[in-house]
Amino acid sequence: MPYSDITLIRNVSGLTTAEKVDADITPLITIADNIIDEYTNKTWSESDSDYQQIKLVSALLVSWLASLSLAGGRERGEAFRSAGYDVLDKILVRGKIV
Repeated sequence: MPYSDITLIRNVSGLTTAEKVDADITPLITIADNIIDEYTNKTWSESDSDYQQIKLVSALLVSWLASLSLAGGRERGEAFRSAGYDVLDKILVRGKIV
């Protein structure tokens, strides 16, 4: 099950359907979720205490990936990427998953 969904991604990123249609975003969810799993060395489930934050991280990473192809999107995308990894690092330290 994907960690994030189109609605959350659009709420986090502010991306409009004119910028990215749902069909462009959907494959990015799989990529972002794989990044999370590899970075944390864990596959997350809804029963995990940090799952809500993982959903946010997925949305942030998808926002980063989606922004890369937009005019002027690199800087905006970098803010999403940085925020996502900051949350992941806090989860890892707190949970001592590292």
